[in-house]
Amino acid sequence: MNGQLLKLRLGVNKGTVSPWHADTIFGLWCWALLEREGQTMLELFLEACQAGEPPVVFSDPFPGDTLPIPDFPFAGRAATPVEREEQIQAAKTGKRLKSLRYLQSNLIQALLKGETIDLSVAKGETFEIYVTDHVTMNRTQNRALEGGLFSLAEYRPSAGFITLYTYVESDWEDLFSDVISFLLTKGIGGKRSIGRGSMQLLSIEEAQGFLRYEQGNAFMSLSSFVPAKDDPVQGWYRIRVKRGAAGPGVTTSTSLKRPIIYLEPGATFLTSAPTRPFYGRLLRGVLPGNDHIVQSGFALAVPALVTVAPQEQAI
Repeated sequence: MNGQLLKLRLGVNKGTVSPWHADTIFGLWCWALLEREGQTMLELFLEACQAGEPPVVFSDPFPGDTLPIPDFPFAGRAATPVEREEQIQAAKTGKRLKSLRYLQSNLIQALLKGETIDLSVAKGETFEIYVTDHVTMNRTQNRALEGGLFSLAEYRPSAGFITLYTYVESDWEDLFSDVISFLLTKGIGGKRSIGRGSMQLLSIEEAQGFLRYEQGNAFMSLSSFVPAKDDPVQGWYRIRVKRGAAGPGVTTSTSLKRPIIYLEPGATFLTSAPTRPFYGRLLRGVLPGNDHIVQSGFALAVPALVTVAPQEQAI
């Protein structure tokens, strides 16, 4: 594996109609690769993914310059008794953190290095939901249809931009920049024809501040992912069930995919060997009646130093 971890900042012109994840951008990447480079290049990419060596791996999107809060217990009890006021303050901090999913990237990077941070100053970002009213028009009579009023939700980061991390193999770096720019001109998610999911690439640079892969004894996933058979199993994680749908142009009896259980970003697993840039697998058989449709279950991994032992959890 010879690649680098990139950090992309995406300006959000219009939010998406639903939350999106690493597998969403993977699917859009495949469509963009097909349209931009042709069937042969797409097949080459998917063959590498099927072999467990994906040339490009995406994180989930994070609001502002944040990272997901790790699932391993980094804020335990103090070793010595503390004053009552300190206990009250610690309880308030813990309650506030429970409502957050993302914290400033520099704080999360410090946690992943095994450092102690001041959680009382920790600030998070969120994805906010905006609801706007719309009306369906009768084009021939130039007036609103009866019962044509409807609402549309829009998910936007509170900071106005998104951070997306991507692992890219060195042989794919030039192609990546071209295809990701092309992808963003198309938009992300549903209702793209009316401007939803409109984003622009503000910057792309090598990610800094993480441990080197050989320094960690664990990895934290930046993606929603599905573990492969030989992936580590001792760790901490939360799960989410995704019920997705196939993209446009797919002909089958149903567009609804089978439910898939994903581990959410922040999932952390102990490793006995040096940490790899990615884990997980390519998912097949996700759409009834069409064996050609695949979905990403890959995890973009960053190394971590974990000093506590988890209870064994079977996946």
